[in-house]
Amino acid sequence: LLCLKLLEKSGIDYHMWQYLDHLYQTVEAKDDRAASALFKTLPATHKHLVYFNEDSYLFEMTRRRDSGIESYYKQLHPEATVAFCQNAGEPTLGMIIGAGLQAGYQLPLAVWGDEKSADSPNFIDPATGIGVMHSGTKTLDYAVNIQRCWGTIFKNLQWVSLLHPFYDTAIFKLLKPVVGDSVYQTHSCNRGDPWCLECPKCLYVFSGLTAYLDRPDVIRQFGGNDLFQKKNKTEMWKELLAIVKDGETPRRPLECVGEQKELQLYFWEIKKRYPEITSAPPFRLFQSEILDHLGSESRQEKYFEELKAKYGKIYRNEHVIPAWVAEPVFDYITGLNILCDDI
Repeated sequence: LLCLKLLEKSGIDYHMWQYLDHLYQTVEAKDDRAASALFKTLPATHKHLVYFNEDSYLFEMTRRRDSGIESYYKQLHPEATVAFCQNAGEPTLGMIIGAGLQAGYQLPLAVWGDEKSADSPNFIDPATGIGVMHSGTKTLDYAVNIQRCWGTIFKNLQWVSLLHPFYDTAIFKLLKPVVGDSVYQTHSCNRGDPWCLECPKCLYVFSGLTAYLDRPDVIRQFGGNDLFQKKNKTEMWKELLAIVKDGETPRRPLECVGEQKELQLYFWEIKKRYPEITSAPPFRLFQSEILDHLGSESRQEKYFEELKAKYGKIYRNEHVIPAWVAEPVFDYITGLNILCDDI
C-alpha cells in the first residue's frame, strides 16, 4: 500500500496486482477465494488478481523437516509460545509470477516493498559464526544479485524494492502522511488473519504503529486488543528489545520484524506520547533493563537521538531502483519534511 501511494503521489503510473498463494490458504480455502478488501477498494486504474498453486510447497516442507530447523528452533527457544514460522521464498516466487504480467502489459519494472531492516541477521549461529536471516530474499544483496540474474533471463524486465532505502522506523513514520486512514485497514501477520495477536510480528507491528499513529485507532485496528497488556509475553518482549543476560548474544525472532534497537526507539516514542502506558508490563521491562542502564535522562536522550538519526532517514545510495523512479519518489518524500536525508 505504501509503495502504491508513493508511486501515485510521485506522478508514476502503475499497475496493481495481488497474488493469492495457497501457502497462505488463499487459494484452496473455500471461503477465501477473493482479493483483499484493500485491493477491491483502492482507486487504481489497472488491477490484476492472480491465483497461484505453489508446486514447490511440498519440497519446502520436506526441506524444513529434513534440515531439523524446527527442532533447532525449539532448542534455541525452549520457552517459546509460538512455533517456528514456516514461510517459503514467496518474494522470489512472486517475482516469477509477476514476470508474466510485466511481459503481457510491457511494464519495465516490478516494485516490491522489502525494507532495509531485513538486511541485518536475526542472530549469529554460535557453531558457525554465520548470520542467520529470517528472509534473505528481502535483502539489498539479494536485490543486486537478482537484478543481474533477471537480466540474463528477460529482456527489458526488472525488479526492485521501493523500500530498500528505508528502515522500518522510517516506514512507520511515512505511513499516515502518505497512506492516510487506509493504513488502519491493513494487516501484517504471518500466522493469523488479520492478526493472531500472539506472535512477535504482531507485537512488533503494534509497537511501530503506536509510536507514530494514534493509539486508540491502532487498538481498534487490532480488534480492540491492547497488545501491551497481553500476559505471558515477557520472553518475547525480551527478544524483541534485545534484553539478555550477561554474556548472552541477542537473538531477534525469526519473523518479519525490524532491528531490536528500532523497537527500543518505538518504546521511547510511545513513552513520551503516552506517559500513562509506562505501567504496562513491557514498559516496566523497558525501564528497568534499558533506560535504567543508560543512566541519566541526558544520556537516554543522546542514545535515542542517535537511533533516530540512523533509522529515520532516506538512504539514497543503498538500493537498485532506477533513477526515473527513485528521483521523483525521493523528491516527494523529502517534501514531506518527515525524514532525515543522506544527501
